Amino acid sequence: MSNPMAPTSILKPVETFVDEPSDLELSGGSISFANDNEELKDEAIDSTNPTGEITLDAHSDSDDDDYDDDEDKGSAGKGSSTEDEPQIDAKEERAVVASKVLVAFVLLVSAGLLAFFSYYYTRTEEETEFQSKFRDYALEIIRSSSNNAGNSFSVLETFSRTITSLALFSNHSFPFITLPDFEVRAHDFQSVSGAEEVAFAPFVHDKDREDWEAYTVNNQQWIQQGLDYEYMVSIMGRMVHDEEEHRNNGQTPSTIAPGTNMEGFSVLNKAKPIQPFIWKHAPFTHKAIPEQDKGPLVPVWQTFPAPRNSYVVNHNLRSTPEFSALFQMSINNRTTVLSDIVDNFKLFGTAQTISVDPKSVVLQPICQGLHDTASGIVGFLIVIKKWQNYFENVLYNGAEPVIVVLRNSCGKAFTYQLVGPQAVFLGEGDLHDIKYTHMRISSPFAHRNVQPECDFTIDVYPTQTMEETYLTNMPVYVTMVVILVFVFTTLVFILYDFFVSKRQRKTMASANATNRIVSNLFPKAVRDRLIQEMGTTDADNMSVVSGNSGQFRNPNASKKRASTAFLNISLHGSSHGKKALKGANSSEALRGGGGTSEDIFGSKPIAELFPETTIMFADMVGFTAWSSIREPTHVFLLLETVYHAFDTIAKRRRVFKVETIGDCYVAVCGLPMPRKDHAVVMCRFASECLSKMDIQVKNLEAQLGPDTGDLSIRVGLHSGPVTAGVLRGEKGRFQLFGDTMNTASRMESTGMRGRIQISRETAALIKTAGKENWITEREEKVHAKGKGELQTFWMVIRGGSDNDGASVVASAADPLEGDSMHQVNDDMECAPLNGDGSISARNTFVNRFSSKILEVAAAAKKRRLVEWNTEILGKLLKQIVVRRAARRIKKKQLGLYGTTSTKEPAVDISFDQVPPSGDAIEEVREVISLPHFDPKNFAKSVHPDSIDMPEAVLIQLNAFISRVADLYQGNPFHNFEHASHVTMSVTKLMSRIVNPLQVEAPARETDKLLHDHTFGITSDPLTQFACVLSALIHDADHPGVSNSVLVKEKDPLALKYKDKSVAEQNSVDLAWSILMSHEYQDLRETIYTSEDEFQRFRQILVNTVLATDIMDKELGAQRKARWDKAFRAGSVSVSRSEHSSTVHSSCADEVQCDVNRKATIVLEHLIQASDVAHTMQHWHVYKKWNERLFCEVYQSYLDGRIEADPSVGWYKGEIGFFDFYIIPLAKKLETCGVFGVSSMEYLGYAEANRREWQDKGESIVQEYLSKFKTDETT
Repeated sequence: MSNPMAPTSILKPVETFVDEPSDLELSGGSISFANDNEELKDEAIDSTNPTGEITLDAHSDSDDDDYDDDEDKGSAGKGSSTEDEPQIDAKEERAVVASKVLVAFVLLVSAGLLAFFSYYYTRTEEETEFQSKFRDYALEIIRSSSNNAGNSFSVLETFSRTITSLALFSNHSFPFITLPDFEVRAHDFQSVSGAEEVAFAPFVHDKDREDWEAYTVNNQQWIQQGLDYEYMVSIMGRMVHDEEEHRNNGQTPSTIAPGTNMEGFSVLNKAKPIQPFIWKHAPFTHKAIPEQDKGPLVPVWQTFPAPRNSYVVNHNLRSTPEFSALFQMSINNRTTVLSDIVDNFKLFGTAQTISVDPKSVVLQPICQGLHDTASGIVGFLIVIKKWQNYFENVLYNGAEPVIVVLRNSCGKAFTYQLVGPQAVFLGEGDLHDIKYTHMRISSPFAHRNVQPECDFTIDVYPTQTMEETYLTNMPVYVTMVVILVFVFTTLVFILYDFFVSKRQRKTMASANATNRIVSNLFPKAVRDRLIQEMGTTDADNMSVVSGNSGQFRNPNASKKRASTAFLNISLHGSSHGKKALKGANSSEALRGGGGTSEDIFGSKPIAELFPETTIMFADMVGFTAWSSIREPTHVFLLLETVYHAFDTIAKRRRVFKVETIGDCYVAVCGLPMPRKDHAVVMCRFASECLSKMDIQVKNLEAQLGPDTGDLSIRVGLHSGPVTAGVLRGEKGRFQLFGDTMNTASRMESTGMRGRIQISRETAALIKTAGKENWITEREEKVHAKGKGELQTFWMVIRGGSDNDGASVVASAADPLEGDSMHQVNDDMECAPLNGDGSISARNTFVNRFSSKILEVAAAAKKRRLVEWNTEILGKLLKQIVVRRAARRIKKKQLGLYGTTSTKEPAVDISFDQVPPSGDAIEEVREVISLPHFDPKNFAKSVHPDSIDMPEAVLIQLNAFISRVADLYQGNPFHNFEHASHVTMSVTKLMSRIVNPLQVEAPARETDKLLHDHTFGITSDPLTQFACVLSALIHDADHPGVSNSVLVKEKDPLALKYKDKSVAEQNSVDLAWSILMSHEYQDLRETIYTSEDEFQRFRQILVNTVLATDIMDKELGAQRKARWDKAFRAGSVSVSRSEHSSTVHSSCADEVQCDVNRKATIVLEHLIQASDVAHTMQHWHVYKKWNERLFCEVYQSYLDGRIEADPSVGWYKGEIGFFDFYIIPLAKKLETCGVFGVSSMEYLGYAEANRREWQDKGESIVQEYLSKFKTDETT
């Protein structure tokens, strides 16, 4: 028999993944956590389970004593009240048998019915899905092919305007025009549109013919230039092809001969002389003969690809019937013309290959002028394009194949098969499967003009392959499963009945015997108390693993024991009976403090030494600063998303997640299942986590706002022995102890952003595994706390990239600590920026190629910021619509978006087209009237998520924000990223407005309390929308210098706005003019539907944007006077005469006027605080934006726009800015009493940043200056 007091081994794991995080402790080099929700299985999971994960805490429900007790309780009420086993008479037996037969019959009938309906429902669902998916494909094909054609026509029209612009700019007259770099422009157009050939053919009148023929002979050098360009493109293409083949497949460079394209045709040619006269094909012989027609003639001039034999030049296309009809149609309609399907041999082609795919000619007229629509046509751009190009890239990768039949009214038909993004020409005629004729979806092909009587139509049909994808044998399988389930259920029912009856008899006999024994040992009162305590002990033990050491199936078989130990361990190490008998002694030991764990739990501790493990610490860099300006839900959304991705990787790679410590992720490989390749596996896991982190934060930036995409992780790995065990007590805890834990933590803390640092021990294991190319030795040694100097290694990240899209660049001499930003990003703060705040290619340390990567990454970041701002403002738009409905505005005035399909009448908002009178500064109001609160209608508001905003409104909102983003110039500070940062602060403050629900009041009064407490701001989403929008536009087109500089320089903007709030008024006017354009009418109709709403929207926008001009003394004095009047009792109000003509106030109701005045000044201070929110946020956020502002001002100094060197007074200036503006502003947020904890948070950060700047500011300014000068000289 096994000894119940023997130590328990935990050599092998339970291979079950732990999803939920647990409580974590870090002390003395150990990690511990508790998880109360795991289940203990009766049998061990096979050690070959591919998941390789571990169950931390397990709870047993398989104890034999528990099972017996439950059976006793389950049968207690079924027998007699005596201690003898109950007897069932014959009548009850027959009733039980009859009920069993009835149950079996019901099961059989239910099985048949459910099987039938399961088959019918599943088959119907498949057919519906098939038809729905095909319809989606067909509509997408029709829409996208039409869009492809439209885009091609638009690009072609732009190309024609380029030729016209050249003629106007060069003062050359048609037809004597040769477009410089025609081959480059045509090649770009070809890449965009998919055209096979492009040609330029001018009109040549009879009077110009001789001059033209002489001109073409003297200017035919474009042919050789085109051939040379093709040769260069061919060489570059071959090099790229060789490099990709070698990198992807390890193949040797291709044997393609120099000067040939991928198809093997020669592109290295010498231009041949052209025909010196305009010619046409001779009848029958097709030889070139002089054109006798007086014209006007349309000779071919420049072509791409360049002609291999130059006979095509000066070919009069008007002599060809096919082209003649197209020219006439284009001249009549003055627009792009699309031809019928054209025979390959009737084209003017210069290509070396002949394709059998259907083609058409696209004819674009070239006008003599750019803007005069009545100007004459002086030539044509002629494009030959395969129809296949219109159907490419319209479906996504993996899409099932569909058939597209292109037919026209001339009786021609051509069939294509679309497989994902590829379109394959199958042949001439309608080749679709006739059994799918009834599913045809047809649509006219969207085009401009087509040859008469040859309109095109697109017919889309499914394929057999697509049908087989959706119409499967699943209905049959489902039916069979249903039948088998019912058969199995019936068998289980019969078997269960047999064992229950047998078990009941045994249980009753055992219960009676036990009762007699207990009754003989204890009096009734003591017996009842023991039974009660036994139940309490059992209930408590459900929160931890319970059982006994006898659960080990084979204690002598080490392999079996190792794989089942975590499942079958006993945290208390004794049977329930033993625990009950020792409970009193254990309690006394706990109270006296003299008992050991063996005395307390009845067994020895459960622990094991794992000699070969690798531990990973991964810490988020920049997380603390990032989280300090986010809502708690956003912080947890980021952590849950990233850590869930890490958990998924860990499950796949059989890595054991230990715990998360704040934003630090801890994992181990090599326990509880020992493995020799633990270091290699952990390196792969760490590398994949690093890549996944970059992907996740990029995807989340559109949802969580600016700087999310800049987050990364710093990873440290160390290998060595570790002690692991279960800490028994209130909650079972799995812990790791030992020096390996401490060293792994030091590897992370001394590492760098976006890199994996490994110890010498781990590096040795990697080398032993033959992976020495994975690592590179760190140039300098690191100093680790408690370890001294250590030689470490970097793991080489293949294809890794930092958050800016460029290769990871880190200085080994400057390790990042805590939440410091990446050194590379810090170095780039002073670099010239694009309009969205991204890094410009000028004056950076990167080369031209790296700059291109940065531009691409910056554009992607700009798109993410646009999407994020769209989401923020889109939510507020929904609230506007909902609140408008609550006020019972008539539908014809509302445009409310419900579920009805009836098109609503358009809203008349023509009043918004009246331009504002005077400058924006003249519109500043002392009091902006907000709507009154109507509790009855307010209660009828629906949730904003319950309505669907029209797609047109969202598209226009996105387009408007994109236009605003484009307004921002390339300033280091005043850029689109800064505007988004201000928007985020405004949104956060709006969401943190104090909720008076904390005040005890009836439910119907809480909305009124919220309205009154926040001066009506929270009950008017239009006010919130206008305030957020003003944050987005407040620095649009900012010139990068202060208003005073613009005034001093007598800038045109300063003259325009009379030297008052120049940049701010300009921002308002630019954004307003965009919003008022016709293309955003749907958006405006959603924002406001009445003149009152329009005026309130305009007033809030003007007041809040101009409030960001904190240097205008007059506006500042007015705001201070309004603040004193609103929030300081007994203060002297500024008389009306003391206000300039730019401030207006008119209130009939003084009480309501006072509330509106408070709302107005709160909104102004809200955006003022948000505009400088970086000073009231985490130190790293403040330092980042302060450095950008310094760079912007210092650049102005270097450009000679300001006289004083800003670096001289920057340190003291920041202290004064904190003392006289930032901290008083933060206190005002607290004084107004509507922002809750945010006001205290902002004030706390402002005071902390002020103290840290006072301590470090002088050295930081020198650091700024050094970085700036380094960027300038690099």
